[in-house]
Amino acid sequence: MLLYLRTLQDAVGMCQQQLRRSEIEEAERRDGLRGTQREYGIGAQILKDLGVRKLRLLTNSKHQLVSLYDLEVVDHVPLDAIDLPFATPITNAMTGERYRELAGSFPTGVTIVTTRDPSDGSVKGLTSQTFVGLSTEPPLIMISLARTSRTVPALLRARSFVVNFLAAGAEEISERFASKDEDKFRGLTLVPSAVAGGAPILRDQAVAYAECTVVEVHEGGDHWIFVGRVDGGEMRGGTPLLYYRRTYAPWPEA
Repeated sequence: MLLYLRTLQDAVGMCQQQLRRSEIEEAERRDGLRGTQREYGIGAQILKDLGVRKLRLLTNSKHQLVSLYDLEVVDHVPLDAIDLPFATPITNAMTGERYRELAGSFPTGVTIVTTRDPSDGSVKGLTSQTFVGLSTEPPLIMISLARTSRTVPALLRARSFVVNFLAAGAEEISERFASKDEDKFRGLTLVPSAVAGGAPILRDQAVAYAECTVVEVHEGGDHWIFVGRVDGGEMRGGTPLLYYRRTYAPWPEA
């Protein structure tokens, strides 16, 4: 379990991580608990974005990343290892390749998620098929981004983003934003969102867009899950772009 808090009195952040005894033994055997450090890294960034400069650690695992985020550890309290019920052993033979083939059997719309990094004003974005409408009251949506995505650090700092629902004919733009192109926004007319921290709206390429504020962030395997509150948006009309088994197609006209 990971827990990140910021105290109101002294702006000291607290990071707690407690593992099953079996998990500790396995991590120590495998790699000296280094497997938990990426979670500390993302937590340290979240705390820093909340204005934390000092950190109180309550943990039974090692850590080496705090100093990389200019955070001072003012207290380190090891927790006792606890015995929890063992999780059901994973016996599923589902490989990554097979899973991608399975997930690819589901046709989806195509979106480009954009954000503006408040640290330097740069714009970031990527193609995503992970959009989910989560709630009507309040209006919430969900997206998930790979941990390795270069858009994630900016999105964590901005805590806001725009989901642009692509129109038919925007295949080249989709491919560009799915790549590691260093200049994804070239040649595009960008409209900064007034309610999503200036995140770019791709009005000319979208049938609609949703302007969102991040309200929750969760871990999901090799992805981070962002829950966004929809604070604005527009339906612009047109024919949506679909994607199925590495092939694009327009929504069929009735």
